[in-house]
Amino acid sequence: MPDWLCKQLKRAFYNRDVQSIVMLNEAYYRYRQRRDSHYDWSNPPHTVP
Repeated sequence: MPDWLCKQLKRAFYNRDVQSIVMLNEAYYRYRQRRDSHYDWSNPPHTVP
């Protein structure tokens, strides 16, 4: 999750701003769908232990 989105979600929860929470939640799921659709799951990146 991007830092800016995390900060806005924290602020919305702190202020109990239900409309912002719903809007940011939808934005996060759209972000994840877009990110995951561009990722090549058949060739994951190699990680170094």
